[in-house]
Amino acid sequence: MSHMPAVQGADRLRLLGPVRYVSARGNVTRPGAPGPQTVLAALALRPGTLVTVDELIDGLYFDDPPASARRVVVTYIHRLRTHLGREARAEPGGGEAPSAIETMADGYVLQLPEDRVDALFFGRLTARARRYADAGDPAAGAAGLEEALALWQGPALAGLPGPFARDWRRALGEQLASALEYRLELLLVCGRHAEVVPDIVRALKTYPYRERLHGALMLALYRSGRAAEALSAYDRARRVLAEDLGIDTGPALRTLHAAILAGDHALLLAPAQGGVDAVPPPETAREDVSAGQEPAQLPPVPCDFTGRQEQMSALVSALTTGRPHSVAVITGMGGAGKTALALRAAHAVAGTYPDGQLYANLRAPDGAPAEPAEVLAGFLTGLGVPAERIPASLAERAALFRTMLSRRAVLVVLDNAATTAQVEPLLPGAARCAVLITGRALAAMPATVTLPLRGLGADNAVELIGKIAGIHRIQQEPDAVAALAAACGHLPLALRAAGARLAAR
Repeated sequence: MSHMPAVQGADRLRLLGPVRYVSARGNVTRPGAPGPQTVLAALALRPGTLVTVDELIDGLYFDDPPASARRVVVTYIHRLRTHLGREARAEPGGGEAPSAIETMADGYVLQLPEDRVDALFFGRLTARARRYADAGDPAAGAAGLEEALALWQGPALAGLPGPFARDWRRALGEQLASALEYRLELLLVCGRHAEVVPDIVRALKTYPYRERLHGALMLALYRSGRAAEALSAYDRARRVLAEDLGIDTGPALRTLHAAILAGDHALLLAPAQGGVDAVPPPETAREDVSAGQEPAQLPPVPCDFTGRQEQMSALVSALTTGRPHSVAVITGMGGAGKTALALRAAHAVAGTYPDGQLYANLRAPDGAPAEPAEVLAGFLTGLGVPAERIPASLAERAALFRTMLSRRAVLVVLDNAATTAQVEPLLPGAARCAVLITGRALAAMPATVTLPLRGLGADNAVELIGKIAGIHRIQQEPDAVAALAAACGHLPLALRAAGARLAAR
């Protein structure tokens, strides 16, 4: 594969709004119809990484794809290459350049730096802003979030159809809401309570069910000498949640309401850092964190990952809706593809967790369950804690781990869990963190969603064999390959082994 930067100059892609290609000279163009735009977005959100044709097909069609789906993808890629090539040649001194979209194995790779894709750059800016705030500079944090929010020009991937666009719109929309919410809280920390009230009111029109926004409005009003209006704001929040969702306000909002009723003067003092409910982490923990340390421990997704569209949709939904303490569990027998599905989902939602992704295989090389204390040591190291500062006991490591994540949005992937007891010390306590767990028997594990995984569908099983043995084997012997897939129980592990044996013949 070529490693040349195939998109010339300062070209970049806008996904936070209508999809647009911006050339180095500032020329803004629409890269084709919605179909090619969706393919370009799928490649751009995973730059430098192989995206298979089957993944692109799955992202384009809600229902069973047409027989011509592969030809459609090839056509879209050709149109995109033509568009990007034409723009490159139009640059001053531009000539023929390597294609921005490279063919590799059974898919395509977009060679483009991450900071040229606004959706990925947004994640970087928000993570940096949170680091400023965590380091005790809320004004810099708020300014950084304002810079990040300025990248948005409408709903993400506006106008694009298909499951890929739907899922990423949801994930990116959650990132937008979280950044907007946190910026308003930081402005409160900076003492700008009077001027922030209109911004919070506008935000609540878009996000009427986010309790932290309601709390920010109550606090801003109270600090502005408008206690009666702050209490009325609580009443409105309680009414909206009850009438629209059938739920009561959460404990944090109820506690704030009680403090305002009591005229608590402590509310008039801006907290040292973070949002309205922020608790500063211990100084010892803060000293241990390397500036800018964002773990990115996810292993790659198998390049032959196939199917699982329904399960992917359920996992992405569970991990991107903004629900506090989200936990997703994938169960199933050995060889069912639990790890591959978990990694595929984790990579898909990684942008929702800008402070990093942690991964641990909870099964040791000899097959024995990994010790939670050792897993925590690895997590703490990944978070920047020097080896000499890692506590000795399991309880102390778990406490430090949760402290380290108390102000972060981190995705934790726990693969091959043996028991609930093994998992419990590894769960973060922060509401903005989420956990994705795989294991054979975790029925007792409390979870936002639990997915029992079985074999692939018959068509997907045959497709997986074809990816390994070659598509010609399916075309030459369709009945024999279908029978082989059935004999494997449609389990991905067995299908890969069968495909490898076929390829070796």
